[in-house]
Amino acid sequence: MPEKILKAALMSAPMGLVIIDKRGVVRIANHAFRRFTGWDEQALMGKNIALVLAGNGPDFSDSAASYPWQQEVQCVSPAGTYLNLHLNIERLLDGEEESFLLSIFPAHGFSSAMLSAAGDQQQKLEILGTLAGEVAHDLNNILTGILGHVSFLKLVLEQEGTLDLSLQAIEDSARKSAGMTQRILEFVRGNVEKQSIVNFTNIITDAANLFEATLPATIKLSVRSCPEDSLIMGDEIQLSQLVMNLAVNAKDALSGDGVIDIGLVHENMAEPLNIESQTIPAGSYAHLIVADNGEGIKDEVRQHIFEPFFTTKAEKGTGLGLAIVFSVVRAHQGLVKVESEVGKGARFEVYLPLASAQKPKKTAKSLRKAVEKTDAHEKILVIDDEETVRIVVQKSLEHLGYSVDVASSGLDALEKYSNRLQEYNLVILDMMMPVLSGDEVFYRLRGMCANIGVLIASGYASDERVRAVLADGALGFIQKPFAVDELADEVRKCLIKNKN
Repeated sequence: MPEKILKAALMSAPMGLVIIDKRGVVRIANHAFRRFTGWDEQALMGKNIALVLAGNGPDFSDSAASYPWQQEVQCVSPAGTYLNLHLNIERLLDGEEESFLLSIFPAHGFSSAMLSAAGDQQQKLEILGTLAGEVAHDLNNILTGILGHVSFLKLVLEQEGTLDLSLQAIEDSARKSAGMTQRILEFVRGNVEKQSIVNFTNIITDAANLFEATLPATIKLSVRSCPEDSLIMGDEIQLSQLVMNLAVNAKDALSGDGVIDIGLVHENMAEPLNIESQTIPAGSYAHLIVADNGEGIKDEVRQHIFEPFFTTKAEKGTGLGLAIVFSVVRAHQGLVKVESEVGKGARFEVYLPLASAQKPKKTAKSLRKAVEKTDAHEKILVIDDEETVRIVVQKSLEHLGYSVDVASSGLDALEKYSNRLQEYNLVILDMMMPVLSGDEVFYRLRGMCANIGVLIASGYASDERVRAVLADGALGFIQKPFAVDELADEVRKCLIKNKN
């Protein structure tokens, strides 16, 4: 079999494959390896595989080592996060030439051994970040379908009244959910990229009203929020999640009748405050207290409650709620502490620094935006592995007057349309797809048709691959999830660019 065919088979294999020499130097790495680990072939070629394995593999120079070698290991991504992967190593012999084939695929979930191996809270949060990215990607595709179909209905129905209000409510909820998925990675990595002045008093009031509706009649909620504004420089969605997670944690601590107290006061501290490994300087703080009169927390449990995946609720708990609380508080330069005594409930306290007395900007309500149909009948190719996304994008664009073809993957697109690429005025290309990723498809498309216009769609605007493709000639970017009016605007902009 020709070497070219063998290499093509290796590159398209669904599991991650790497060939190294006996010194551990990478000679070839396939596409699935990059998808699972984040390391692409160009970054690894000529480098030692120790960059990825971080001491978790065998000594390849040891001729006495036995193969096949297989184990669940902790690998390192280019960003420094830890990945839980199954690793299998086979020795390859060609005469006296010795090399090794490494095959990897994701482990099912994150093992307790992996978390135990993580040295500190930051490392564990980075592990959680890897899982969070996968969850965010899947949720973004689901929300793209919801938001796309709702905005399509608003466009087609073109009527006001109760129906329009209901559709608007669904759209607003989808957008809020989308904002939360975009911030999952920020939660676990301790980043607050979109800061603004927000009123923490209003956030607590809104969260409490929503939370109270979920409580059984046996649990009483008491809210004592300070009458004055509590202005904080931060992220409104993260802070809402902080309050809700503490409230839910208090509810789960109550097995029958009980009371949950939520309070907010302002405190001016003349001295720094030190709690275990956390320190905040002197200053003015919003002081949030969430307390319950439940069973309390044992000392041996209390020291682990902010760790990712640690839970005492068996299959009913994820162990993520308080880990997110810890990360959000840290991201806002605050401090969180807990006091508890068995049989006497628990009290969580959060200190967040107050901002200057600048009023927060009011969030504008989303309005129905006029979407103009086109009479140019431009032809568009949509490449996305999610059927719900393909359907809503196709229906929306066809309603606007465009002629649309769809492909379920990069390979599908290249097989079906490679001889017709010059017919398309624009290609809408998803960045995260199996087998061939969006950037790989982009470069192949440009190789077949140099002047083809490409609009990139992804849930991650900050992805290095997105930035690289835009720098190499992609006409635009649209972030998932998106509504029809946003899609229409971006498509028109790209088509105009492609004509000039």
